[in-house]
Amino acid sequence: MFGFLEDAALMGRDDENDDEDRQQEDAMKLMTLHSAKGLEFPRVYLVGMEEGFLPHHRSIGDSAAAIAEERRLAYVGITRAEDHLTLSRAESRMKWGRRRPSLPSRFLFEMRGEDYPEDYPDDDLDDDLDDEPEEESVEESDE
Repeated sequence: MFGFLEDAALMGRDDENDDEDRQQEDAMKLMTLHSAKGLEFPRVYLVGMEEGFLPHHRSIGDSAAAIAEERRLAYVGITRAEDHLTLSRAESRMKWGRRRPSLPSRFLFEMRGEDYPEDYPDDDLDDDLDDEPEEESVEESDE
């Protein structure tokens, strides 16, 4: 009887490790593009493929080298996918309590072999990202 209980107790521990391993395999890993270098995954989801996120708004209007570095980061993310790659973006985002339109990342255009539209308001976008919330004046009434 003692041997049976000992074996049963040890078996349970092995099953726990298997469950943890299985959970690790099935888990989603959330990481930055910098930390993904050298790794590969069956499925990769790159979210926020928008001007101001990728490339980051600090790189827009900076030097060509800054945009080239952002392009390399996008390349790192894209090439991490072994089987499936999903790229997504938002049409608009809430910023300071107001919905503001988002522009597709210039890298999405480049991947399709298209030029980034020149009529896209790069400067307006950059200013919009740095805006602080505007204070609204509230009129008081004696009613």
